[in-house]
Amino acid sequence: MLTLRDISELITITPHLGDIPVDHAAGFIRLAKLLRPHIEHSLLDIRQPPPLLPPHVLEFIGASLHKSLTEVNWYWYALKNAVWTDSGAQATREDVEMFRKHGLQRGIGYGDLFPPTRVCLRPECPNYRQSNDVMTLTEPTSYRATLFTLRDGALPVHTTSLYCHACRCRYHHNYSVDKSRSIRTYYHGPPPSIVQVSMHFFIESSVLELFGNMMMLGWMSAHNCARIYNTSLSPVDAFRRNNPLAFNMNSTTLESEWPYSLEMTGDLAMNGFLLYSLLLDKAEHQACLELPHDCPTQRDRLAFVLAERNKLMEGIGQEEWNHACDLCFVVRQAEDGQFVKVQYAVGDGLSMGRPCCAVHDCKVNLLSRNHIYCPVHANLASLCAVTECNRPREHGFQTCNIPIHRSLENAYRKDADSFRAIHQLRARLRASGVCVPEEPKPAEETTPANDLTLDIPPTPGDDDGEVIVTGQFEDSTVASETLTPGLPNAGIRDDVPLGRISISFAELEAAGTTIGPGANDSQCIGKDPDPASAKLRGVKARFGRRRTHNEQLIERPCGIILSRATFFGSEAVSGVKEHLKAVFPTPQSLPEIFIYDNNCRLREHLNATSDTYFNNTGLPVDVFHFKSKHRITDTQCQQYCNPAAFPDLVDGDRWRVNTSICEETNAWFGGFMAVVREMDAVRYTFFLDEMVKRRNRLTVKLLERRGHHPWKIPVTLLFPAE
Repeated sequence: MLTLRDISELITITPHLGDIPVDHAAGFIRLAKLLRPHIEHSLLDIRQPPPLLPPHVLEFIGASLHKSLTEVNWYWYALKNAVWTDSGAQATREDVEMFRKHGLQRGIGYGDLFPPTRVCLRPECPNYRQSNDVMTLTEPTSYRATLFTLRDGALPVHTTSLYCHACRCRYHHNYSVDKSRSIRTYYHGPPPSIVQVSMHFFIESSVLELFGNMMMLGWMSAHNCARIYNTSLSPVDAFRRNNPLAFNMNSTTLESEWPYSLEMTGDLAMNGFLLYSLLLDKAEHQACLELPHDCPTQRDRLAFVLAERNKLMEGIGQEEWNHACDLCFVVRQAEDGQFVKVQYAVGDGLSMGRPCCAVHDCKVNLLSRNHIYCPVHANLASLCAVTECNRPREHGFQTCNIPIHRSLENAYRKDADSFRAIHQLRARLRASGVCVPEEPKPAEETTPANDLTLDIPPTPGDDDGEVIVTGQFEDSTVASETLTPGLPNAGIRDDVPLGRISISFAELEAAGTTIGPGANDSQCIGKDPDPASAKLRGVKARFGRRRTHNEQLIERPCGIILSRATFFGSEAVSGVKEHLKAVFPTPQSLPEIFIYDNNCRLREHLNATSDTYFNNTGLPVDVFHFKSKHRITDTQCQQYCNPAAFPDLVDGDRWRVNTSICEETNAWFGGFMAVVREMDAVRYTFFLDEMVKRRNRLTVKLLERRGHHPWKIPVTLLFPAE
């Protein structure tokens, strides 16, 4: 720290300094500190300041401070020790503007990036040093880039890397690249304050953290995060530029001769957030992130590591998996005087999905979101879209040359957008009791002699989703004529769920399915029947993309989400059972009470399969669904699944826990439906797991503030040594 005594001694040594205004000296020191990385980059030994400044730095300071080169040299001679030993400096907006105006033309930018080391970091390398003072790395390589910051907006910068000839490793700002293995190894320790998102674009970690919270709390897509940054943070005077009339300004756009855009894109925002999340995860586990270096895109570079983290998050991977607090973990005294613990868990599914293979319940990922079938079932893409037809489709069509099949496709393709839209709006009119105007009759077309009746269900809100077109025939022999004897089954089952496609009750009743009080009154219906399970008469053709069925959540009544899983074909109780076993893999980890809206069917399934894993776990239905979805006449459901029959759920006339917590969580989780609907499988899974992780951390802080004493059960108690 420069003191008045030091200044007095400097003036004694160099009397000319006595004539320098204090603010000029302070401005020189601040600017020289901001340029110190550039000065150090030109030095072999940085323990002492150089006697002279590098020429490009000297010229920049002179132009910025309106001083001659001789004056700048005098300033440096007198104040270099203060620059070299003092703490860092905070740039003003005027300083940043000086870098833009006078620095870029001299290869100097505000916020220029350098490797964090000047020596090789491998202990076995001869260029390794314990100190960073004497540089052993050589061959500096610099190129231009754009840096997105939280405080100073988008900045044009230069980034420099250094090379170690001994071990053939190049050191960049975030990572080193081993030339022999072509692997990027990120530096050990906390994530860097600036993350390289692509070759020419860097984003501050504070910006990426902001994006993560915007996504988690506001259901923002990466594109909207980028738009908010560009309109609110990228120009430092955004409040003026966005309101030119109020500030009497001309509405102008920022123009730059910089070769790389100063506007953020949605891809940069998403890639940056994913990479930042990976770096955080590795730092939390005291590990280093490694990525392939030679990849065509950042998406390809991140794919393998994202999938690897997804695998680790399955089952017990969430950091709050062993969470406990006063709301979900209770210790009570039993009748025999022993103290026992009662732990609660709640499960539910939410209909939201991503593109997946068109074969029912196939879990193999698509090669891209534009594919219909996975690589295993890719051969089915060449077959007719009619579910029971194995003939090859004709070029330019999704069906074969059988006239009835082609009629189904023609009905689907005929003015598809307007056709489906008008059906949706007419269906809404009927649902509201409004008389629907007479529908215009289409022009006469050639119709098969057997009176084909086309039924195209409306597609609410997902025009590119899976659409099922059903042709019903008065002549039952026609359907049999569409099958191709001797060919193998196409692999698409009749009970494939419709996803977003809805079928009216009249259609179900016409298919022989009874729903409502008349359907087996003695048993509760549990989950609503899947319309796809109804055996519609006739020939069915499937067009468009299939999506996964639902996301299954298991959480504590306090709001902590223990696990998330994607269900592909349906929310079957067998799948729920396997998910539960993955989340609670040991008897010690099982909850005493598991609340689920279809527990009556889950219990039946456990009994039918003689599965005793959950014998010590009570299986009540949550209060809301039990009142509205489960029949009084189903004695088994009333006896074993009525929440009022569980003393651990009842406290006098009040419920001990919130049994409908999943319904409340679904209101938050469902907000991501529009954000993730077009993501590929790997990013979809990683993104949702990361949102759950961030929300859990927020929930823990809220529980602490409210005095519910959150803590974690030691893992050794949940996985005891045998």
